[in-house]
Amino acid sequence: MGCYVEIVTLLYSVSLAMSVFFQNNLLLLKACNSSVPFGDCPDGGVHAQHVVSVIYAWRAFIQYTIPIVLIILAGPWSDSHGRRRKPLILLPIIGQVLTDSLCILNVYFWNWPPQIAALFEAITPGLFGARNTFWVGVISYISDTTTNESKTLKFGIINATYTISTLVGTGLAGFLNVGLGFYGAFLVPIMLNLIAFTVCIILIKDTSKPYDKNVVWLKPKYFMESYLSAFKGSGKNHSITLVAILLLQAVLVGRIEGEYAVTYLFMRYKFKWYEVQYSYFAAYKMLMIFIGTLFSVTVLSYRLKINDAIIGCIACTFDILAALCYVFVAEPWQLYIIPLVDFFHGTANTISTSLTSKIADNEKLGRINSVQGLMSTIMSFVVVSLYSETYNLTFEYFPSAVFLLNIILTFPLLIIFMILYYKSKHMWTAKETT
Repeated sequence: MGCYVEIVTLLYSVSLAMSVFFQNNLLLLKACNSSVPFGDCPDGGVHAQHVVSVIYAWRAFIQYTIPIVLIILAGPWSDSHGRRRKPLILLPIIGQVLTDSLCILNVYFWNWPPQIAALFEAITPGLFGARNTFWVGVISYISDTTTNESKTLKFGIINATYTISTLVGTGLAGFLNVGLGFYGAFLVPIMLNLIAFTVCIILIKDTSKPYDKNVVWLKPKYFMESYLSAFKGSGKNHSITLVAILLLQAVLVGRIEGEYAVTYLFMRYKFKWYEVQYSYFAAYKMLMIFIGTLFSVTVLSYRLKINDAIIGCIACTFDILAALCYVFVAEPWQLYIIPLVDFFHGTANTISTSLTSKIADNEKLGRINSVQGLMSTIMSFVVVSLYSETYNLTFEYFPSAVFLLNIILTFPLLIIFMILYYKSKHMWTAKETT
């Protein structure tokens, strides 16, 4: 099948990581001084951080609610149209190109307030499904083309691809922003996405099958039944287990996005780290996450055959320890120790994706992944807003307080992984031996 899905994921994720950094920095600099392009913050940035953290909260609401309709429709449409996955990958790429183009427009009209830029950043990608629709397409495509025994490894590779992409994107973003300015910086992700679009169109094989073109997939009765049937299985606890994994995955995605939403503001305020310094740290952190993910899926899962739920428990334990380190960090050099503790950051998300694909039938994966995308979207909005508001209320007095939310959200996930291991491990064992 080649590695073209990984290449498209790499290009899209690199561009997305860059774009998110550029967008957040654009909002911050506009909030600092909306009359002088790229001017310094007159009060050291305290007022700007208050403005931007409030923007993050309502931007999250728009950003995560607009794609909901498309995410809900994506799975049933894909499953009922012969498992067509490529359109779900292509649409978000188009949306990201338009978003970055509108950001360039906001740079040109610098006197536009940061709220206008935030609206463009929130609405445009959502109209094209945004990142969650992209992942519905990628995960469904991989599940269709991968054997059950290799799914944990394959999802580990795609997650590692995402991680290394974010590493490269975030690591280069600060340097590109400083070296090229906002105009040149936003052109880079536009070009990367255009390449990704071309690769997807030409090189990714269409694995769709013939389908009944007379099926009215949008008929309300059929639509609801198709979703409900996706959760039915032969096992005793199949439905409950599937819902638990989807909820677990949604909280993981929301927690990671919430943390990333405020980390740059936190480091900029507490340690006076700006674009370049933050890029160094982010690249180093992502490198550790990349190594940790590869270790988890190649050594723990593939070689040692450790149960996925046990790996999830290990990952959650280290996530809690890393959050405690962020809470008590006092010196800049201490920050570079934390990624060594945060070695398994993101591994739990890989594991939950693998668990879902192993208990769901291939013809139901589009709908299951749509439900997962919907739950992740809703949870991301709630959690990102929670992180942003918590940071806004506490950063002047206790900047690290926001990382306590990591502990509060992760501990229940640790319990769920334990329950999954003791109550439902037979489900994956049985399916892998068939």
